[in-house]
Amino acid sequence: MPKICTIETCSVALLCKIKDCLSPIPHDEIIFRSPYHQHTNDYTVGVCLYDIGDNSPSQTAGSVYRQIDNGSVLRTPPPKLVELRYMLYVNESAKFGERQIETEHKIFSKLIDAVYVAPYLGERELPIFFSFLSLEEKFSLWQGFSQPMQTALYLNAGPLPIDASRSEIIPIVDSLGVNAERKKECLE
Repeated sequence: MPKICTIETCSVALLCKIKDCLSPIPHDEIIFRSPYHQHTNDYTVGVCLYDIGDNSPSQTAGSVYRQIDNGSVLRTPPPKLVELRYMLYVNESAKFGERQIETEHKIFSKLIDAVYVAPYLGERELPIFFSFLSLEEKFSLWQGFSQPMQTALYLNAGPLPIDASRSEIIPIVDSLGVNAERKKECLE
């Protein structure tokens, strides 16, 4: 598995973890999808990245300074730390109005077990943990997808360091001129 260093590799690692723990379910039914899409399969386990939060300290703390050829200094800011917020849900296209709640519960039990037993993605690179949203936050989230609230598992992954692609050249001060004059009023 590639090193987890981007939002994409984090999401793929989470999807692989889910597919591993839900092995009886065909892999094409475990997908990245938001809840407002129509599902045609009997069961679809959806993985939805619904928010990216800032988890960084101040931008200047931890900057790396390196002297370059002309005597100037190159300042590279520290990586931006982000926390990825996922929602895992099960969409069932019920046949003849019957929901198979037992199957849904088994799926959620396996998902919870997978996170609880191994609370990381990759080779212990990135921690994942349960997110405890209030009922109002969950309702608001589902309302944003124009769907009624349903059972879901809310996870956070991070902090994920996103490396800065920009650096700033700080010129060296080679001379400093000071012009000081005395005012007569101050002397009297």
